[in-house]
Amino acid sequence: MRFTFILVCLLCALDAIGQKKKILDKVEADLVKEQSQWFQGSIELWVDSPKILGALRFNDKTQVLTFKVEGGEPETLKPNEVKRFEFFDEEKHLTRNFISVDNLDFFEIIVNTKEFSLLSKTTTIKPIAKTGNQYYYNPANNSSNPLPTKDVKIELGQEVTILFCDLYDNLLPAIRVTKLETKKSNKTAKDGFFSRFTYEKNGDLYLVDDALLSRLMGVYFENVKKYISKNNLDKNEIEDLIKIVQYYKELESNE
Repeated sequence: MRFTFILVCLLCALDAIGQKKKILDKVEADLVKEQSQWFQGSIELWVDSPKILGALRFNDKTQVLTFKVEGGEPETLKPNEVKRFEFFDEEKHLTRNFISVDNLDFFEIIVNTKEFSLLSKTTTIKPIAKTGNQYYYNPANNSSNPLPTKDVKIELGQEVTILFCDLYDNLLPAIRVTKLETKKSNKTAKDGFFSRFTYEKNGDLYLVDDALLSRLMGVYFENVKKYISKNNLDKNEIEDLIKIVQYYKELESNE
């Protein structure tokens, strides 16, 4: 009886380990798949050179940039090699512009004004697989013993960083938030996922205040402040901050 119980535990454990690997492989493959589409665009290298036209693909979540000129082989490029790049995103129907920040990361220019730019970067935290436990009654010792189930939960995390960059290339941190997504597979990898989103507040940064906006927006700040109040906007919510900066840009352009 005891040998049978141990064997069942071992088989369940091995099955759970194999199942976690299958699910992780699927999730990571989906992340790579998101960068499979090529767009027409250009890159500008750090070394003195004109814009180079070609096809590129960029995955916001993995920060992987791949570029190729006509007739050439694809090449993976890093932020310490590429100063900036742009492409027309046919899915979003807009031209997207990215710059290298500190030779370490690619940030997208979300809003560009005369005095500053609003930058954004999204990176993926490595997926983690977890299994839950169910309990098996063991008559040998009259107790309940945990067994790993075949259900696997995958925790995915995305860290979104928002910066201001002024005319002198000074970087001013604004917001950093971590979004966690839990995906649960029912018994097998092919059963698909259902998702639940939560937000992890530990370590998040919310640094946008009146002093920062006043410094950046100067004489327009009082009008911006009224706009924020009238529309009940939160300066430290990313979507609201984008609206605030876009409104400032309108004021600036009407001068």
